[in-house]
Amino acid sequence: MTPEEHIRLAQQAKQVLDHDLVKDAFKQLEQTVVDQWMSLSVENKEQAEELKRLLWAAQQFKSIFTVLVANGTVAQHELTMRQNMHIKEEAALRRVYG
Repeated sequence: MTPEEHIRLAQQAKQVLDHDLVKDAFKQLEQTVVDQWMSLSVENKEQAEELKRLLWAAQQFKSIFTVLVANGTVAQHELTMRQNMHIKEEAALRRVYG
């Protein structure tokens, strides 16, 4: 995947993560899981484990988007470094060859 593609995906992932509906959905899911967990009896370990897995899955889903955003940031830095190197190379060639 090219740096440009990483950057494009990162922008899309950030839009998803920053969208109010998505934020509200995650908040509601997390609150529902916590509320259900708090209402469980101590003996109900099986359901507690299921709720833990559900919360873990939601966090993994969110982390996929977070990683895409981070990869886009790295790709942007890589492009900037390439552009800066290109500018420096052109300046050096102008100094040498006029």
